[in-house]
Amino acid sequence: MTDRPAAAYPAGPAAALRELVVTLSLLNHHVSADLGIQPVDLDCLDVINRKGPLQPSRLADLTGLHRATVTGILSRLEKRDLIVREPSPKDRRSVTVSFNLERESEILRKYAALTADVDGILASYGEGQVAAIGSFLERAVATVQRSVSAETDG
Repeated sequence: MTDRPAAAYPAGPAAALRELVVTLSLLNHHVSADLGIQPVDLDCLDVINRKGPLQPSRLADLTGLHRATVTGILSRLEKRDLIVREPSPKDRRSVTVSFNLERESEILRKYAALTADVDGILASYGEGQVAAIGSFLERAVATVQRSVSAETDG
């Protein structure tokens, strides 16, 4: 590891990461339109799929979205049969939301070509290189999460 300032690195990796973020956002925009939901709804659906089942307040905390906004998002997701609301096992006055697994294959098909292509790209790297890429992406995600927290806390 080196202590070189970011300006000492070629613009390539940072520029490519920025382009990746924008391109994935555009892809998700199209997928969400196909599902009849908003892009932020798809983001929340992904969080529910990866971290759920969870309570709506927890989803609000994880996304930095206002609780009233989350309520609207969950209503749209439920209307499209993408989530399931159930009474919370811990507090019957509350609900938990989970991803509707019956819709999983439909959504995964929308990303199947991308997933296969990325798997192919990763297969062209050695184990150490893949570990470095994974580490970089994990650290980049953590950095962005801190920025989101700073924006929602401030």
